[in-house]
Amino acid sequence: MDSKEKKRLEAAKKAATAKVEENKKLAAERKQRKPGVIAAIIDVINTKGPITKAGILEELTTRFPDRKPESMKKTINCQVPSFINQRQPFRVKKNDNNEWTIDGEVPKREPEEKPETTKGTKKKVVKGKGKKKK
Repeated sequence: MDSKEKKRLEAAKKAATAKVEENKKLAAERKQRKPGVIAAIIDVINTKGPITKAGILEELTTRFPDRKPESMKKTINCQVPSFINQRQPFRVKKNDNNEWTIDGEVPKREPEEKPETTKGTKKKVVKGKGKKKK
């Protein structure tokens, strides 16, 4: 290898190392996640209930001013009651006034820590190295 090629390889290694370090910092920042919209929906129904979907949307727009109300409305319509009833240990029920309440006790949840990515750790499958046919 000539000197130009060596310099180019060294520069590429430095750039790759810097990129890896930057990604590690971003991953560490993402670990510290705040409760999201779905957790807020459950919290609003639990604390303010009985409440209508419009009331839930009003509360969410005050909690999440940076998010679009249309998107949060879609999330509310998807989550209340079907997905929440499928995925949570309590039930969301509607009364005669189209207001939603929680039937059961809502467990306390701590903010989740997102695990580090495991990209590149999958085992490679090599043909011919598996089980032999009988």
